[in-house]
Amino acid sequence: MKGVSVAPLANIGQKCRGIQIGLYNQCKDFRGIQIGGWNENGRRKLPLINWNFKQQKVNKK
Repeated sequence: MKGVSVAPLANIGQKCRGIQIGLYNQCKDFRGIQIGGWNENGRRKLPLINWNFKQQKVNKK
């Protein structure tokens, strides 16, 4: 997902860049802002608003 994602119930994704707005937002590789009742990204889980602007560390083997 790139850009703005708005859903009445849940936004769930793997790689997201931008803004997620919904009751429940989840994305494993997220950079941007999440607004909703419960928000989860690769760094933290928070109610109401969540953010991440740093690139996640990738484990190279």
